[in-house]
Amino acid sequence: MSPSSSTGRLAKLGLALAVLSTSISSVAACGDHAPAHMIRKRVPAPTPVQDEVHVAKRQAQPTPYPSGPAYDVPLLASITPTSVDYASNTLPVLATYTAGSQPPLSGAPPLPAYTIVPSEWPDLTLVPPTNSPQVQEWLKELEGHNIPNIPVNPSVDCGAAENAAALANAGANGQCWWSCGNCVRDTDISQCKDEWDWGHTYDDGPGFYTNKLLTYMNSLDSNSQADNAANVSPGVKATFFVVGARVISRPEIVVYEYMNNHEISGHTWSHSALTTLTNEQIVAELGWTRKSIRDVIGVTPLSFRPPYGDIDDRVRAIALAMGMRPVLWTSSMEGVAPGGSAIQWDSQGKSPCSSFYPRNQRISPMLSLSFFL
Repeated sequence: MSPSSSTGRLAKLGLALAVLSTSISSVAACGDHAPAHMIRKRVPAPTPVQDEVHVAKRQAQPTPYPSGPAYDVPLLASITPTSVDYASNTLPVLATYTAGSQPPLSGAPPLPAYTIVPSEWPDLTLVPPTNSPQVQEWLKELEGHNIPNIPVNPSVDCGAAENAAALANAGANGQCWWSCGNCVRDTDISQCKDEWDWGHTYDDGPGFYTNKLLTYMNSLDSNSQADNAANVSPGVKATFFVVGARVISRPEIVVYEYMNNHEISGHTWSHSALTTLTNEQIVAELGWTRKSIRDVIGVTPLSFRPPYGDIDDRVRAIALAMGMRPVLWTSSMEGVAPGGSAIQWDSQGKSPCSSFYPRNQRISPMLSLSFFL
């Protein structure tokens, strides 16, 4: 591919990232974002290396975002957060798929038939109860695993006096609390495999504006060499970290994402900060999310993203015991002007990776979906 064609493709992909950085709550149609003290601020792009291809990537300019009913999303400040409810599943979708349809991913089972019965699921807005038969069964997955005896955090406020002990022990020699210090373990996915690769991800959905995001992504040049399968929409592909309560409220959107070669991963049931929950509650959050995805698309996610990135060694151990690998992201506060508030993820010039391996460079089934029945 010539530098000029690469530039055009990356320009459009850059715009897709702009959608993420400016409209992520629009995509999610909710107000579940990190507290102000946890938001990473915009940082300047590092100086491009003197390499023709890399310079082209850094200098690519986005094209104007299209307008019209299929694309328009209100300004972030004008969106009112609303609780998810089952009436939301009446949202129109770009396409529907019948049970038995074959997904484009090789080896995947046909789409299952599903019926969402609200009484069979936890409250959509609360941490699920831990005394249900399902949670009691999932707790058995922790047997034989060493779950660290780390106290539950009172909150995720790194500056709060109530978290002084946790903060003092937040580093790699302690409990590796990512929220306060960005500590990661080898089991965390936080950077891309290769320099200049980046991960394209969206959290918290499916939401009211997800269909418009998908329409826009379909209009872009593909970032995957595996998207020539029949009946798959062209365009940019991403990983969607979905909230369990929203999966069963808007299942058709998740099915569309999956059937069009997007990756689906978990983002807990109620979008709660996991270090503030008990072991049993964490199992409930991950278990119900895992079940919601499997019931709707027929496969089980092997990864998840903790809300707000709130994870420590206790949360890691529980998630890994349940077969779900943590996916975080890279960030930097370097060069942030006082009072800055825009969200921009960067990795200090090492690898501009938001969080996830591109689909055409996926290197491990741990990052994908399980086909086990």
